[in-house]
Amino acid sequence: MNEYSFASPASVRALTVPVGELKRSQFQEFLGVLTKVKEVRLMDLTPNPGLFNPQAYPSGRLIYNFGPNNIDTDTLFLHDFEPFRKTLIVVGLMQWTDKLDDIKFNDLTDDLKKRYPNAVSHFLIVFESGDSSTTDVDRVYLVKKDASDMLTALCDLSSRFLTEFATYSSSYQHVTLRSPGSITGNNSTLKPSRSLMEKQRRRISGSFEMSIEKANKFKASGRRLKLYADFYLLSGNLKNAMSNFCEAIFYLKSANDYLWLASALDGLSVSIFLLAFVDAPFQLPGFVSSLLDNVRESSVLSSFTPPASPRPSLQLPASISSSIQSATSVQLSPLPFSSISELLHKTCMKAFEYYRLSILNGDDYVPQIVFYESNMRYMQLFAAICVERELNRSVINYSVYGVPLTNSQISEDNDFDHDQFSQLFSGIFGDGFREVPAAHKCSIYNFMISVCHMLRLKRKKSLLIGGFIDLLLSSNLQSYRVRYVDSNIGELLDSHCEVYGIGTTHGPSISDRPNTLQKRTLLQVSAFSEAVGYFEGVVKYGSILLSDFHTLLADSEQQRIYKEVRDAMSKCEVQIQYWDQQLLQDIEFHNDPQDYLVQNELADAYITVRNPFAFEVEIADLLVSTEDDFSLTTQVNSRRQNLISVQHNVPILLRAKSTVSIPVFLIPNSYGKLRMNGVTATVCGCERQTFVSLQEEDVAFPKCKSTSAQTSLSALKEVREPKPKIWEVSVVYEQPLLKLMEIKLSNKWILMLEGECKKFVITLKNYSHIEINNMVSTFVDSTIEPLNQLLNNKSLPPNEVYEIEYYLTKKKPFKILNKMDMQKIKGKSDFNLEMEIWGKRGVKQAQLILEYSHKRQNSDTYPDFTRSITIPVNVTVYPSVELVGCDIIPLSSLTKVSSNNRGDCWVYLERMVLKGYRMSDFCLLALDFLNSWTEEMEVRVQSLLSGSTSPDFQEQNGPILTLPDDAFDTKLGLRSKKSVRVLIPIQRMNFTDEHLNGRIPSLRNKQFIYDSKTPIAEQTFIKHAFWYRDELLKRVRACWKIPGDVENSVYAGRSGTIDLRSIRFSSKMVNILKIEKIGIILSLLDTNGEMTEREDVKLNTFYTLRVKLVNRSDVGVFGMLRHIPVCKSPGTPLEKKILFNGVLQSTIGRELKAGESRNFDLGIVFLEKGEYEWGALLDEMDESTGKLAIKEQYLQREQLKLKVC
Repeated sequence: MNEYSFASPASVRALTVPVGELKRSQFQEFLGVLTKVKEVRLMDLTPNPGLFNPQAYPSGRLIYNFGPNNIDTDTLFLHDFEPFRKTLIVVGLMQWTDKLDDIKFNDLTDDLKKRYPNAVSHFLIVFESGDSSTTDVDRVYLVKKDASDMLTALCDLSSRFLTEFATYSSSYQHVTLRSPGSITGNNSTLKPSRSLMEKQRRRISGSFEMSIEKANKFKASGRRLKLYADFYLLSGNLKNAMSNFCEAIFYLKSANDYLWLASALDGLSVSIFLLAFVDAPFQLPGFVSSLLDNVRESSVLSSFTPPASPRPSLQLPASISSSIQSATSVQLSPLPFSSISELLHKTCMKAFEYYRLSILNGDDYVPQIVFYESNMRYMQLFAAICVERELNRSVINYSVYGVPLTNSQISEDNDFDHDQFSQLFSGIFGDGFREVPAAHKCSIYNFMISVCHMLRLKRKKSLLIGGFIDLLLSSNLQSYRVRYVDSNIGELLDSHCEVYGIGTTHGPSISDRPNTLQKRTLLQVSAFSEAVGYFEGVVKYGSILLSDFHTLLADSEQQRIYKEVRDAMSKCEVQIQYWDQQLLQDIEFHNDPQDYLVQNELADAYITVRNPFAFEVEIADLLVSTEDDFSLTTQVNSRRQNLISVQHNVPILLRAKSTVSIPVFLIPNSYGKLRMNGVTATVCGCERQTFVSLQEEDVAFPKCKSTSAQTSLSALKEVREPKPKIWEVSVVYEQPLLKLMEIKLSNKWILMLEGECKKFVITLKNYSHIEINNMVSTFVDSTIEPLNQLLNNKSLPPNEVYEIEYYLTKKKPFKILNKMDMQKIKGKSDFNLEMEIWGKRGVKQAQLILEYSHKRQNSDTYPDFTRSITIPVNVTVYPSVELVGCDIIPLSSLTKVSSNNRGDCWVYLERMVLKGYRMSDFCLLALDFLNSWTEEMEVRVQSLLSGSTSPDFQEQNGPILTLPDDAFDTKLGLRSKKSVRVLIPIQRMNFTDEHLNGRIPSLRNKQFIYDSKTPIAEQTFIKHAFWYRDELLKRVRACWKIPGDVENSVYAGRSGTIDLRSIRFSSKMVNILKIEKIGIILSLLDTNGEMTEREDVKLNTFYTLRVKLVNRSDVGVFGMLRHIPVCKSPGTPLEKKILFNGVLQSTIGRELKAGESRNFDLGIVFLEKGEYEWGALLDEMDESTGKLAIKEQYLQREQLKLKVC
């Protein structure tokens, strides 16, 4: 039973002690069995002839308060005033053994009497005795192992106790009872000054018509009645207890003995409560009811004057006993609980009133402990009634047996009488509370905290907890501190912190922004936890301070709290989270951001962490945390000591207030999508946890013009909490690893002439066990960057853009000769790359980049991954033979080859004429070559009749090895620093309009952009020149060679290709090179239709001038044919020199279809000698519209030159 329970004055205090060699655990077990018996009914006890015969009130109960603590020494001076404080029974608990006998039992009971001589009764209870175990020793009771006879043993013990208690109570029959103040001395701090006490005593003495002798007699009788009423209350005889309390009230009220009167009223309230507990009816005498009806709700300290004289209702009847007996003999029904509650309130309030009045009564003042505990007993009852909303059976069982209430706290909608509670509260914590001994203060604080908890008075509760903590920290109550370690101290301190907005239930947290008041509270509870040895609290509250208040803590405070927390963690098993949840700042890779990681390969990374505290932080077992249980191994890179000093299996130390990047190796053990969500580590001995990095989200606030208070508030509400940052990277399956072993070059350098090709070998090794089945080569040289810069010029024409792209994509410096061998390279093997390098102008440095990987079948679901190796090649290119100029010379059908000119060009043309070609089908390409080298060279030029069908003809190096019969081939020598012109016969070209007007391609697959600035005519020319030049480069190749017979030359025998891409065409060159779409061929025929010699045309002879039209285009042509004769001799008009049989201008009639040829004849006769030139012109027109507008004009390629003799 709680010592402040309302029914505690009716409980028999019994001290339980271990006897014999009893272990602590066994003692606690036996004590638990004993305390399960809450009460003993008097009807179950053996009758005895003493004062407390149970048959006198069989409905009564003996209520025991078993406990292992003896506090008699603290309240010894109160035993005559409040006998329930005395330890009446001492019960020794022991375990049955076979060595026990009656002699041993007698010795043990005698020992109990010697050790506790002030107790009324001494008993011995032996547990776990056998069925056949017996004893004849009085006061020894055997209990079986199943404790089925525990109640029987207590009944026998209670019968024996009542007999001895009667003997004890009889010793008070002739004893003068003194107040506690007269025993301890006048040292009460609640006692007023001497002058005030004398004035009040004189005023009280003059107010009553009673002699001092009679008053002393009434006082002695009232005190003795009140004492015996307490005895009856302890023995369970509620009827006699109530009767004696009522008689005592009358006598004590008449004698103005306020202290004993208040105590009698206090006992009366307990009697009333227990009568309600046993459902017994009762009725108070009239004078008691009148006294209670005068109770004042407000404080009675403002007036100390009692009534002037006793009212008639308070006059003592002829016999007090007979009056009360007659009232109780009437057949009554039990009062309802509501009436009981009201009656208890009146009785207790009246008792408190007289307790306060007793302060002025000299030695008869109320001891503080009596007043406070009486107040607290009623306060507990008041709180229980408030929780249950009424006095009911649950409240009664709670006060008597300690059975928990239906609800542990008052409901939030229950509005109790706060004024009444405040009156009770202020009655305890008045001015005199400062003088209360520290141990009693602690008990009062502890009780009041529990009451405030029941009533949900959080602020009052927190205020009490704060005072309680300050008291324990300032006093030397070591035993009291130890006591609180075993109680529910955690909930107590947590509730104290919650009042200040400090949450501790679901992990340490702080609401809103931390402030100094919260900091002071946490420092207080942390110091208290350390003082009482509550190490879990030291860890918890110290962690909150470090987590949320480190910015408000000085460096010395941080260091002290950290040391206390670490020491406490070593003494308890509590696990907490590390105080800085933002430990992780970032995870980044050492090199540039990587798109992929490779399974089972090291990836060099940095984990950036921070330490905001003023002490060093230890990080152990650092691992990167992943989602979806992705297997990832983390190893600290101890070799990088430039950033942080780490050793194997040694925690990483972060200096105070620092941010450090920890170098680590990340090794993915599988492939797929790796999502890293943080790091897992053990920091400063805290529990292993995962730390994440938060990413802040931008919030779009409304513009200033439309901003209002409401919109701003809405925008703030929409601010989302930062989300954890995810580092996502793809992990590919295991890949090979290639390394360069050797480049087989003399002096690791290549000296080349421009256009020269050299071969060398590069040795590589696959260090992994994974096969390389995918390899792509890329070539880079020092000319790429300048060419790329040229491409940035947006004004370049498309043909020049193509040339730059050609050198970037087609004319690469390297060529892999054994490319087929690179398709598969086995693991753990060496292989050689057979390389060919081309001497490219402007190259100073070249690189071969190999991108390789291992691709699995059905790997479409996995990301493409390649790894590369760069192989640098040092090269120097010297100029050799350069193309410095070009031109195109036309040839006509009249061109004759002189017998003195037997060069390769003319020999080739004669051969081709013999094969049926006309001289006019060819033209001459004139190329000017310059030898920039220091030695004589041989230049060789080759030309095909038609363009090569090989797609890489222009990229090939060296001469054409297999020449067709109709190809041209010539060689000539070229001395150093000299130039030479080479004539190359080229067959004229015939392309369709569709081909010539096609867009110039982009080798980079660049999107076509329409050119609106360049004139259409210029764009057309650029296209035509591009396609004619492209065809030309597919026909011609030029090479150089240093003859082997050059003396003292280390370069003899070297050869190379001359770059011809510097050829550029003018419009004239294009017109010479191309074949007309509409061919106009003029011929002069005699009367027999035979060709006439042009140099010997006769006068006055009939001739036929034939014009042959050939349509080489893809569409039909309609137009007008016009003859244009010209005579070089001046004088007579043309129409007088030539007779025409027809007209010089006429239509061609029907449409001339594609591929069709048609002859148009005109009869002529020359009338005058001279030199004539005859030309023809076709004006193309639109036949469908019938308009005479000329679409295009076609002129003959060769005029007909005639000499008339």
